[in-house]
Amino acid sequence: MKRQNTPPASQSLIAQAIYDDATIMEYVAVRQVPPIAWLSLASLMLRNVSMPALANAVAGALAKMVRLADDETQLELREFAEEGRRYTFDLSLTNFEFEAFHETQPKIWKPFRGAMQNLPGGGDVEAFREHIADDARNVGMLLWLTLHTVFDAVRANVLKAGDLKPENRWLVTLVSSNWMAAPLHWHEYHRDAVGIVLAHLYNEARNDWKWPSELAPERPDLTERFLMPPLPKPYIVDDID
Repeated sequence: MKRQNTPPASQSLIAQAIYDDATIMEYVAVRQVPPIAWLSLASLMLRNVSMPALANAVAGALAKMVRLADDETQLELREFAEEGRRYTFDLSLTNFEFEAFHETQPKIWKPFRGAMQNLPGGGDVEAFREHIADDARNVGMLLWLTLHTVFDAVRANVLKAGDLKPENRWLVTLVSSNWMAAPLHWHEYHRDAVGIVLAHLYNEARNDWKWPSELAPERPDLTERFLMPPLPKPYIVDDID
């Protein structure tokens, strides 16, 4: 007998259940869960979004985020120059930092949140827009997810530069031939897509700076540093009466 791969029609799919009843997600949201839980749910909801749509969204948002950060950076560059110090990539990263699982985030993340909320699709994608993308606590996690998804797709020849808008093709060019998806604990092999992209955008911005600054090194530790900060234990705290 052939094994059944899909649930009977009488059984509700998880994504459809969330889409039909918003209170399900509300119950999840009041709990403190580890980032991997949100990451898994978000990737499931985004499975029907086209790769070019995702890449165009994240590339355009990142370009806008860096322009917002540059306004603050210009002030810091001058202050450092007057103090005889060289501006560093590490300092630029503070523009992207946020309080983990806080309801509001710095304005620099607004373009990225907007891009996630405008991804095309219905059903589970619509549920993602309403319950994941709209939650300011998830921005770092979503950036990690989308960039690594794009990098892996390019390496697998699923996504090519010609699939993107001309102004967004820079993102694809950052994926080298030796890119591989390696866990964080594989220190010898792990490369962080977020670190690669932010370093590239920083170095591009340096071309217009008149004050001394450090060339950005590749950083493989940005996920651990601030994009997916750990939660205090216990991981799950149920606040429902």
